[in-house]
Amino acid sequence: MTMPPGEPTGRPPVHVLLDVGQAATDLQHLVMMDRMWTEVADQSADVDDRGRETLLAVGNRIYDGLAVAERHLLALQAVFADHGAWVDGQLARQFSADVLAPEHRATVERAIAVTDGRYADRGLALCASVLERLPGEREDVRAKTSPLRGGGPVATDISDETACAVLALGTMGSTLLCPETGVSCVGAVAGFVLLATLC
Repeated sequence: MTMPPGEPTGRPPVHVLLDVGQAATDLQHLVMMDRMWTEVADQSADVDDRGRETLLAVGNRIYDGLAVAERHLLALQAVFADHGAWVDGQLARQFSADVLAPEHRATVERAIAVTDGRYADRGLALCASVLERLPGEREDVRAKTSPLRGGGPVATDISDETACAVLALGTMGSTLLCPETGVSCVGAVAGFVLLATLC
């Protein structure tokens, strides 16, 4: 039986839900690592050789994490495209005033910026935007880590625009799974706090 247009398509299969959970976890972790990398470097006037080695190692992890993010974003695009009605319904319920605290609702309205309930469309747009910027972000991270090898200046971070879009997508993913698993609710709340703080 084919569902009429606009009707919920139902809960996605287990493998899709687990892909969403893995994507959400990795995307949020990537932004957290990037911000820690940046803030530690910014607060360190003199960085010794061991510090440079550690900054370089973290930078390399972020570089690799951006490649992993690309795979997750492609998977999330498929979820938003193939299960749009489910995404819209889940996020509308989870972001409603009945479920979400007012301060988190304000963050969602500002950072995820959906006013018409079309969360899947917003997710598709965010994915496309980040996917377009990822090659440049990877080149930028590589350029910032190279001087760490030779005693050059310490410069770190991925762009705020990319970080906030990645974090918004990770938070959407965690929130989608909140009714499925309590630990995803923890990820969602962490996402709200990070969005409020960083974006």
